[in-house]
Amino acid sequence: MIQHLNELVDVLKKYNISPNDFVISSSSAMAARDICDNHDIDLVLFEKDRKRIIDQFRLKPLGTGTFDLSEHVQVCVEKYSRYGISDVQLLNDDKLMKFDDYRIIPLELELCRIIDEDREKDAIRIRMIEQYINEGGEFDFEKFRSYMDFLNQSRNFKERLKFWLKYNNPKRSGIISFALALSLKIKGHVRKNTFMPSKSLFPRLTLTIPPGDLLLTQGGNDIYDRLDILVNYYSIMQYDENDDETFYLSKKKDIKRTGIWQPERYTSLIKNIKKEGYSLQYPILIDSHGRLIDGGHRLAAALYFGVDIVSVRIISKEKKISFGEDWFLRNGFSKEEINSVKNIAGIDCALKNGICTVALAFGYSAEYWNDIRADIEKHGKIIEYGILDLRDELKSFLDEIYSIDAMDNWKIIFKYNLLKKYEHSVMYVIFKSPDGRIREREDGMAINNYVVRLKADIRNKYAVRIGDYCRYSDTVVHMGDNPYSNKKIIQAIRKREKFKR
Repeated sequence: MIQHLNELVDVLKKYNISPNDFVISSSSAMAARDICDNHDIDLVLFEKDRKRIIDQFRLKPLGTGTFDLSEHVQVCVEKYSRYGISDVQLLNDDKLMKFDDYRIIPLELELCRIIDEDREKDAIRIRMIEQYINEGGEFDFEKFRSYMDFLNQSRNFKERLKFWLKYNNPKRSGIISFALALSLKIKGHVRKNTFMPSKSLFPRLTLTIPPGDLLLTQGGNDIYDRLDILVNYYSIMQYDENDDETFYLSKKKDIKRTGIWQPERYTSLIKNIKKEGYSLQYPILIDSHGRLIDGGHRLAAALYFGVDIVSVRIISKEKKISFGEDWFLRNGFSKEEINSVKNIAGIDCALKNGICTVALAFGYSAEYWNDIRADIEKHGKIIEYGILDLRDELKSFLDEIYSIDAMDNWKIIFKYNLLKKYEHSVMYVIFKSPDGRIREREDGMAINNYVVRLKADIRNKYAVRIGDYCRYSDTVVHMGDNPYSNKKIIQAIRKREKFKR
């Protein structure tokens, strides 16, 4: 609810302003959507009305053109022109959302402004907008992307790079999950070839994406479609665990591929990451379909060290590279060597990066755990299975796994109150989904539709067998919808290894 509405009514009467002559902007536009509170009401006015009011009432605008109409109501000037929308365009838009009889600016435009201004206090507002979107609030990602596109094209490369790195800073509270959702949405358009920035923007457009998602993008269904990345991963794994600098399989692969062997590409990369951490300042290069062009060593290292996001840069040329199992068999690799990479590097990579699905069955459905596990096994190979006797850790475990999906705290408490009456144990099943493709929901969040359907089928099957079931807050089974979510759930499980039966 917008604050100071009575004051606004008085202002409109005093200055003879009609509802058709202005648009409410800034935090008031979010307050109208019940996203957050506003402290002031900012208005966008036609230029003729601004001049009339200034002259008639002898008001003195600031250097930006802003001036006060009362204690909590002010007029702002060209606040959104940096994003391609002038005051005149706003005021002539008859399709704007209304609050009572007052028009308010699009949320997509206000979010662009908040991100652009990059104030620390706005991290909380970004988090609130994320929550609003996740709960079904109206948000047009295409419109938002067009505003961001305009802003990016108006900046030089240095400004753009600085902007994206700040926007995707994982240490900044509340931004990381939204940044990932946005990156996945844009990546989806890239992959479908529907998002085509201008040629001048192509070489300088930097995005972020979880490395597991980037690996899946190469083949769309199976991490083994780019077996060369896993060969790199295997070599990094050997070096890190055994101090083995021979890199036998990578050497064999690189010589067959390019005729050149540069072991320092591995050793220097590994040492730098272990010393300084993974840097977003050196993007991995992809084409307009999301296919890897350069940066296979960096991607393998990011996957091995379990980083949350990598930076990627879209370049205009397209390049289709095939490095599946057939390429390795044709180039002298034995079946045993390929299987070693798959079974050692492949499984380790899948577990570290969530390129698998984690199912959690709660104490509410404990009598059916064996049946649920059998149902899951019909749909995918089980990589790992276990039971955690959480005792007093149940609430903290729920907090951790559901915060990944930005679930409101009161909803987690509601679920805990339903589950605490039952055994405080959780069965987890980590399995390989037969369809690993990640799609985007309308709100931009990454999701695996196959897993969503499987989860719904299991819930429906066992909910009817157990009493006291609450469909609003499911208590049968939870599954990760995408690699990032599954990765964080696996990390939560690993932290509680001492509770494993």
